[in-house]
Amino acid sequence: MEPSTVILAPTNSSGPPATPRHRCGRGPASSTLDWRQSAACRGRDPELWFSALPADRDLATGICASCPVQVRCLATALTFEAATGGGSHGLWGGYSERDRRQTLDTVRSSSRRGRSRWGSPR
Repeated sequence: MEPSTVILAPTNSSGPPATPRHRCGRGPASSTLDWRQSAACRGRDPELWFSALPADRDLATGICASCPVQVRCLATALTFEAATGGGSHGLWGGYSERDRRQTLDTVRSSSRRGRSRWGSPR
């Protein structure tokens, strides 16, 4: 495991929400992440979101697709990655690290042209 890898602490449904812990203080961990209490992944095996097995990743992506806070989860990962230049490992909001990097590259490219992706001035 790399030093900056995100590890989600598993919980049962009656306990506190899974809390991201990070080595070297890196990652989107925050006490303001109360949206996680509504996450569809809450109480599930966190290894699904970090597995290299296609079947595990497909299952995790399917869970993300039905999650009521999917957009918030993805936004948290993108905000962290944009601020630090580093990647959050695993799936966040149903997006892989590669998918998130491509999304950030698209946003940065649009920003450099002085317009948002939808053409409105900045």
